[in-house]
Amino acid sequence: MATLICSIFFKARPLSARPWTLANAAVAASDVVDRETLRDFVEGGVSHFLSLTNLSDIMAFKGLVQTEGSEWNSGPLFLMLLTLDGSIIWHGDDPSAENKNLAAVEDSSGKKVFEEFLAKAKSGGGFVEYHWDDPTRPDDPLRKLSYAATYDSAWSGKTLLLVGGYEQDLSHLPYPVADLPRPEVTASEVVDRETLRIFVEESTKAFQSAYLTENYTGLSGTKNAFRAEGDWRSGSTYVWVVSDEGIIVFHGSEPHREGKPVNLDREDVNGFQFVQALISAGTTGSGYVEYYYDDPAIEGDEEIGSPKVGYVSSFMLPGLNSPFIVGSGIYVGI
Repeated sequence: MATLICSIFFKARPLSARPWTLANAAVAASDVVDRETLRDFVEGGVSHFLSLTNLSDIMAFKGLVQTEGSEWNSGPLFLMLLTLDGSIIWHGDDPSAENKNLAAVEDSSGKKVFEEFLAKAKSGGGFVEYHWDDPTRPDDPLRKLSYAATYDSAWSGKTLLLVGGYEQDLSHLPYPVADLPRPEVTASEVVDRETLRIFVEESTKAFQSAYLTENYTGLSGTKNAFRAEGDWRSGSTYVWVVSDEGIIVFHGSEPHREGKPVNLDREDVNGFQFVQALISAGTTGSGYVEYYYDDPAIEGDEEIGSPKVGYVSSFMLPGLNSPFIVGSGIYVGI
């Protein structure tokens, strides 16, 4: 029988998915037809960001930004959120571009597009023209128009850059990895409950520090460090971060899931709702959760799962009314 063991006593609160009532776009992406509607689309995104103080709503908004056909994403029109040093936090069209840095990217005429974005945004918002080399029209680069504005978060005090109308191939850009201090226990050294606890607590400190860097300039490099094989990820041992309502903030092995909800009702072979148990433990402080889960290293356990123990911790940020829940797990005998 699966059991729940926490470092503090609590009564697990039931969780249920709720419909996020996010504000509609002032001008939907599909309605952008000229400079004025492009400006209103981006400025509407700024206004919506300013209204968000709940982590789940912020991440649910990311999910909409990356959903083709939503009011915030239609064909070539989507939003991109960047730090002031050029790191891409959100990319509405290409999640694989996230945590890359745009600062040195040039268009076909040699223009450093990000520098133009930053200058226009700091002047109160403005349009940037650039050329995009369409691979289907190599001799006829297309003139493109973007709009950039700054976004000053009411809850974090961070200044970020929001851009709409931007298209360039960023597949060639590397993922910069932060040179983080070596944790007391690395991912490859997690072998039991105690080493798992230490690893998660160290990961929690690293993520909190990244979110506290000026204008999030340390965030992308930290995320990349947690996805690269090394101190912070080893095989099936990796870190994930969720909100207290089950929206994925970070996933060490499946970044495409970020901004999407987890299945709160998921059960293991014993009928134990381990997802709710993990979130409840993290919301209340920290703790272990024992359950059964499919081990990719074992053939034949897809239906019944293998014994696994998870550990969660959490942190709060100033001005935000919900916690970041950080967790990881290992397969062990229970």
